[in-house]
Amino acid sequence: MNISINIITLTLNPSIDYILTVDTVSLCNKNILTDTQLFYGGKGINTAFALGKLGIQATAAGLIGAQDLAGLEEKLSTVGIHSAFVSINNATRSAYKIMETATNRDTEFNQAGTPVRKKDLEKLESKLGMLLNTHQWLALCGSIPAGIPKNFYASLIEMSKQLGVITCLDASGEPLKHGVCAVPDILHINRSELGEILSREITSTPETISAIKNLQETGIGKVVISMGSEGTLGSNGENIWQVRVPKVEIRGLTGAGDAMTAGLIASLSQGKSFAESLRFSSALATASTQKMEPGDFDQDNLEDILGKTIVQEIAL
Repeated sequence: MNISINIITLTLNPSIDYILTVDTVSLCNKNILTDTQLFYGGKGINTAFALGKLGIQATAAGLIGAQDLAGLEEKLSTVGIHSAFVSINNATRSAYKIMETATNRDTEFNQAGTPVRKKDLEKLESKLGMLLNTHQWLALCGSIPAGIPKNFYASLIEMSKQLGVITCLDASGEPLKHGVCAVPDILHINRSELGEILSREITSTPETISAIKNLQETGIGKVVISMGSEGTLGSNGENIWQVRVPKVEIRGLTGAGDAMTAGLIASLSQGKSFAESLRFSSALATASTQKMEPGDFDQDNLEDILGKTIVQEIAL
């Protein structure tokens, strides 16, 4: 049975993801692929797909090339997600993800995306205005293509505050910097993106904790920082926790952070504690790495990983 939670996930720069798997990458040489898969991608789409797999109703919104709208809607409908995309005449960008199984590392080659025309942006703004009046949560996910102002996320965060909509920001670059200034309710980024905000490299756990405190002094209620093999740090403004997950056999890394965003929103929207939401979302992100499709996971794997995931409060 689906759980009725009013969540919008926003994807302004979706992609067609070509996920290519090799044993090891040999630069400037011939590489033999062991697997090739193609998926509709984009951070908000991946987040929505994971929410749907969790049995939570949500609306996925954004922009998509007209030729890909039907396929995307079909993908989302299989997990009970409503689609509210504006179709545009521009082609959807391509993204090539090369997964190296020997090292469990991936390399990405992503197109920037074609510029968005003013009339398409106006259609999107009108649709978002209606959606925000009927939903309780908004996840702002991923990059912004040319033609959309870099402060677009910031504007939506400010609008959401006026309507009582809870916002979660998961972005990078200038859209992230502008968005942070608008003070979202939840910020979920990785340590590299944390460095972008502060204009300095963040390499250690103490530096990350200090940076989290600096961000929360601006008013951001909850900050979650993914640190790869070092786990995840999260703070609700009162306490800081670190999450450790078990090692698993990795099939793909694309969309793991998006699954974590889905887990955070799903847990918090159902009234779970921040610490438990951190534990669940970390386990979900890990379970997603055992699948090739971004945002996908196996329920049995999730339950097994969750039982082995540890969340500890850090003494300050």
